[in-house]
Amino acid sequence: MIPVKIDCQNLRLERQRENNQIMFRALITQDIDLVRYHCNNNELQRVLTELNEMFRYDGQLLTLEHLLLKCNDDKMYAMALAGRISIKASRQGTKDESYILGKCNQTVSQIGIEIKNLSTTEFRPTKDGRILTNKQYKKSGLKKSDCLKSFDAQITGKVNGWVFAKVAFGTGGHQDNVFIEAHEFGKWVLTHGQINILYVMLIDTDLILQFEELKQKFFLCPNILVCDHFEFQQFLLTYFSAQN
Repeated sequence: MIPVKIDCQNLRLERQRENNQIMFRALITQDIDLVRYHCNNNELQRVLTELNEMFRYDGQLLTLEHLLLKCNDDKMYAMALAGRISIKASRQGTKDESYILGKCNQTVSQIGIEIKNLSTTEFRPTKDGRILTNKQYKKSGLKKSDCLKSFDAQITGKVNGWVFAKVAFGTGGHQDNVFIEAHEFGKWVLTHGQINILYVMLIDTDLILQFEELKQKFFLCPNILVCDHFEFQQFLLTYFSAQN
């Protein structure tokens, strides 16, 4: 059984192309509901504002309906507009993690392990060591500052565990936060983790120094795995594929 290799760095580029194509089809088919559903509404309003500062349509303010008429007549205009108002893939970070977790699950489900994608509120660890469902959290009276980031996936089957998953390419504040959150998660496991539970920091990144630092920090912890998506699959296949 061979682990799946994903080009994580180009996931958002591919998804942006897909977003643009969805918007292009909605524009040229004059499907206003689909346009509104898939567009970046703030960017659409900016486009309309900019156009209305320079043009008028028969003396009236330009509207989305007017843009759709233009798209019907001019496919190149429609493509340019689609690229401007489609949802930005950079704003869909959780889709990267969901895609990667789904591909990992396709591999390891063949050996009796399930990796289940979780919603952003489904299970969250508290700083005092509990793991709460969203319903329990709402009743607890806790604030978000009393909790860590919610788990991204749950592992069940031949091994049970929790996954912290992130895709971080390039530099900047968000990428720094990824590793801050990862270190906090690792410290939480050292204090509150159960030895028979696997805790995975699944990070696909080009920030090699930060990634290796994280690996070294928790290298000797038997129930903590710091890895990318390929190493994650390799680990599970190596240690659990032979089990009945």
